[in-house]
Amino acid sequence: MCDRNIFRLSATVMLAMAVVVVSTSPVFAVDPNGLVAYWPLDGSAVDQGPNSLDGTPLNGVGFGDGILGNGLHLDGADDYVNVTDAGAFPSIIGGLSQGSISVWFKFDRITTQWEIFPIFYMGDGVGGAGQTSAIIEIGHPQAGDTKLYWTTYRDDQQNEPTMCFDTNFNLSAGEWYQFTVVVSPSGNTGYLNGQELVDRDYNFADATSPEFLEDISVQQVTWIGRGFLAFSPADQYFPGEIDEVVIYDRPLSATEVLDYYNATVPEPASITLLLLGAGGLIRRRRRN
Repeated sequence: MCDRNIFRLSATVMLAMAVVVVSTSPVFAVDPNGLVAYWPLDGSAVDQGPNSLDGTPLNGVGFGDGILGNGLHLDGADDYVNVTDAGAFPSIIGGLSQGSISVWFKFDRITTQWEIFPIFYMGDGVGGAGQTSAIIEIGHPQAGDTKLYWTTYRDDQQNEPTMCFDTNFNLSAGEWYQFTVVVSPSGNTGYLNGQELVDRDYNFADATSPEFLEDISVQQVTWIGRGFLAFSPADQYFPGEIDEVVIYDRPLSATEVLDYYNATVPEPASITLLLLGAGGLIRRRRRN
């Protein structure tokens, strides 16, 4: 026997309950305080900072899904963005005695022998006896090394860095990471996914080194996705995605770095459960 009242109640409940799944993008704005350059890389290499340091995508750079909208898609063979020809370079970027550099990235394979994956590079771009550079990169000479490094060559030091630290652990291919290097007059540090790398490993110098972009003696090029180190047999290129490259002329605080990470980390879905009959509203955000 079927009870019509039960059917009416079921229909009422189904009509009263609505589940809405909405794709969301976090509301995000770069802090203008001390901003030097900001490349969203959402379909071009236009600088949305105050200095118009527009980059030029070269050799077939693609734009695909990034951490916010689109981002660079690089083949690891010859794709990169050249910022060298931007009007105010190098006096704007190269003149920084302190500051912060933030990048989002995802590499799609592990390194081979003598290979690195350069994310951000400023220096002479040549290598050899006169090499000078500052670089954020994955990898070092050993095959399979996927640690993240911040390295500076102030000037010719027998092809050895004057300052270098790494994450002290390997990162995983196919995952998005956010890294911020911070340099102040009293020293340096780095943050991965909003957290300070307190156990970072210093290969050269230590946490008290204030070395930054101004200290790089030969400033011929600035690249995103291309770089060079003394042990590299040739210029190296990044295989994967790079997004949201930001440079400040001041050291960001730990709170600012974490707030930035939380503002840009993807929140792909917002699920709203609306109970009309009960008058309740429940929201849940899902974060990858």
